[in-house]
Amino acid sequence: MTDRAINTAIVIKYGNRTTEDVSVLLNRENGFKVREQYNLGEIDFECCECKQSLIISYRYSVYLKHKPNSKECALKDENTAQELIDDINRSNLSKESPRHLELKHKLIEKLQNNGGITELESEQYISNGKERRKPDVFCDYKGFKIAFEVQLSNISQRYIFYRYNFYKELGIYLFWILDNFSKIHQNHKDKDIKYLNENQNVFELNENKNNPALFICNYKEPYIFGMEVREKWNKSFVDFNLHFDNDNFQVYFYDFRAQKKIIEKYCINLRLKKEQDDDEQRKFERKKELELQKLNSILKKEKQEISEIERKKTPCSGKKTLLKMI
Repeated sequence: MTDRAINTAIVIKYGNRTTEDVSVLLNRENGFKVREQYNLGEIDFECCECKQSLIISYRYSVYLKHKPNSKECALKDENTAQELIDDINRSNLSKESPRHLELKHKLIEKLQNNGGITELESEQYISNGKERRKPDVFCDYKGFKIAFEVQLSNISQRYIFYRYNFYKELGIYLFWILDNFSKIHQNHKDKDIKYLNENQNVFELNENKNNPALFICNYKEPYIFGMEVREKWNKSFVDFNLHFDNDNFQVYFYDFRAQKKIIEKYCINLRLKKEQDDDEQRKFERKKELELQKLNSILKKEKQEISEIERKKTPCSGKKTLLKMI
C-alpha cells in the first residue's frame, strides 16, 4: 500500500476545527509557510474520513499524508478508485455547508424530543476494526441502531454502496436524508439512493412547524390503469412508524414491493377473467352462429321440399289443360 496525498482534511488551528480543501492551503504560495506552522505546533490536520492524524510531507511540493503504520483508510489506499476519493472529498466538504449544519441540528433537536431514543450522538465514531466513520447523527431507537446521513452533494453510486455496506456489516441501518427531493427532476445521486432502498422510499427532514412529524417520506405507489400497473409519487409525514428490514438493513415506510405484487396479481386475474369472458362470449356467439346455420339449413331444406312439390304439381295441371283443349 502506498500513501497518497490528501486533498481534503480537518484543519485544527487555535482550537478551531474546519474542513478545508488543503490543496489550496498547501499551494506553492502558502505550502512552506503552513509546513513551518505545522512543525512549530501551531496547526494540525486530521483525515476527514478516518479521523486519524495526518502529517505534512514534502517531495516536489508540500502535501498531507497518513502517518506510517496508520490504520486502513480509503483515502490512504492506492487501490481506491479516484471517483470514490472525489466523492468522499465532496461529501466531507458539504458537511461544513450552512444548510448541512442546519439540517443536522434540526434533526438532533427533533430526535431529542422522541421518547423511543435511548442513545443519541452527533460526534460518535463507528469502527469496523479497520476503518472508522462518523455519521451526521447516530441513535438507538428501541434496539435499532441508525446512522443518519444528510446528503446534499452529488455523489456516485460507488460511494453510496461504500457507505451502505460499511454500516450494514455492523448491523446498523443507514438512513439517508435528502433536501428538496424532486419527483420530476432527480439527479443521479437521488436516483441511486432511491433505488438502493428496495421499496424506493426517499426521506427528507420535516421542517413544517405546523406538523410535528420527524420526516417526510416520498414513495412510489402502484395503481391500476385499465388492466396495467402504473406508478405515481406520493408522500406522507412520518415518525418512527417505519419498517426495519433486518436482512438488508434498510428502513422504509411504504412497502412498495408488496403492494406492487398485489396489484400485479390483481391485474393478472383481471386479464385472465377478461380472457375467460372473451372465450365464453366467443363460444356463445359460435353457438348462436351454429344454431342460425342449423335453422337456415332447415329452412332451406323445407323450401326445397316445397319447391319440389310445386314442381311435381305443375306438369299435371298442364296435361289437364291440354285435354280440355282437345
